[in-house]
Amino acid sequence: MVRTNAWMRAAACALGITMGLVLATTEGRADTIELENGDKIEATVVEETDDALVIDHPVFGRTTIPKDSLKKEEPVNPGLFGTGFLRGWERSIAFGFNGSSGNSDSIGINAAMRLFGEGDAYRARFRAAYFYAKQRAQDEVDKKKTTNNAFTDYRHDFLIFGEAPFFLWGNARYDYDEFQDFEHRIAGQGGAGWEIYNNDTILWLWTAGAGFNHQAGRVDDTIGEFVSGMDFRWNIMDGQSVKADTYYYADFQRWSDFRLISSLLYEISLGWVDGLALNAGLKNEYRNEVLPPEPPNVRNENNNLQYFGGLTYNF
Repeated sequence: MVRTNAWMRAAACALGITMGLVLATTEGRADTIELENGDKIEATVVEETDDALVIDHPVFGRTTIPKDSLKKEEPVNPGLFGTGFLRGWERSIAFGFNGSSGNSDSIGINAAMRLFGEGDAYRARFRAAYFYAKQRAQDEVDKKKTTNNAFTDYRHDFLIFGEAPFFLWGNARYDYDEFQDFEHRIAGQGGAGWEIYNNDTILWLWTAGAGFNHQAGRVDDTIGEFVSGMDFRWNIMDGQSVKADTYYYADFQRWSDFRLISSLLYEISLGWVDGLALNAGLKNEYRNEVLPPEPPNVRNENNNLQYFGGLTYNF
């Protein structure tokens, strides 16, 4: 009987200690509450209403904090025109000036649209731009159109391997250029890719694959091609970003026949207008083999470099 009572006392004591530890742990657990000014408070949330939080602070006791004074969560971009279309995507339109150093000394205008979206199973990018310029001359009669080109490009990454850095991708692109031998070019490629680096600040991708391009103009041809390239996005700080990419395309039948398409874009936000930013960038296409020039329009430089800058509106 004595042994039984001793065991019962020991069990009761152990149960009491365990319950005490549980209660102490529960009572000591605190929530981190961040205020609009950046201050953080460690306290237990006792009650939450539509307008306020009631907290229990170890020093100040029970206190009510208006929700207006709490740090606001970063809003997700709403969809276009009140719909769910492109909700959460980065969206921008741009307008500005552009120039050309390859064919002649010219200056003109450019317009562009860029979209970028990302989810658990995909990553997508759409770009479209138009460039127009005339040769600079003192005499109005001598002013000639020197640039008239446009492109649209859509890239889709299939993130089907979970947390692994591998992904599959597909890309479709259309190019128009009044002063190149192809004039119209349609291309499509696909393959596999690798995330070299991916966090909240930097996205660095490498891709490789195969596809085709069809040209219509002075050249009317369809070829298969190997493609490999890199994409780079860097959010330097709030309101400043750099985007760059470069892609190498080689003809399957003649590996010496290749082209290299590269672009670079820098944006810096104008704090006094929400969504407005300045941009500056370069776009270049190098082709190692081109047809001889044919007057009056086709020049066919191996290197077609364009620079541009202007205003971007993010919406």
